Amino acid sequence: MLYADDTNILITGKNEEELYTRISVVTKQLDGWLNKNDLVVNTIKTVAISFHYSQSTPLKPNIFIQNSKIAYKPEVKLLGIYVMENLNWQSHVKFLDGTLSKTYYMIRALKQTVSNHILWNIYFAHFQSKMRYGIVLWGRSRECMKILNIQKKVIRMMTEKKGIM
Repeated sequence: MLYADDTNILITGKNEEELYTRISVVTKQLDGWLNKNDLVVNTIKTVAISFHYSQSTPLKPNIFIQNSKIAYKPEVKLLGIYVMENLNWQSHVKFLDGTLSKTYYMIRALKQTVSNHILWNIYFAHFQSKMRYGIVLWGRSRECMKILNIQKKVIRMMTEKKGIM
């Protein structure tokens, strides 16, 4: 998967042996393509993640690209969304909670100085857009109620309604 200068490779296998074989084939092909095009991978920024069920132990075979070992991480930021190896969304919701809380305080501070029209424009541009980004991925998680509660808090404050919703 390519997006601007961000490249992601997804390798799956039905069993451990098939996974190791596919990783070997893909890394050899990648090394050949990189060498042919005189490109170098920044191995400090390059990481691997091994997706698995919460109860299982992840497989973490050695991965080498251009003779450098690639480190595994339990969590990566992929196009602005924090993805964890067990596909739990706690990290992303925690990040979003902090971001949206700051936006809530910004809107609250501006409420007394700008019109409602401008306030709603700020809400849609800075709160709702961030909240909705990637919601198709994390929106059914147990943690999503935190985000919905912040949204209710912002809307109540903007509309001066208490306890409704």
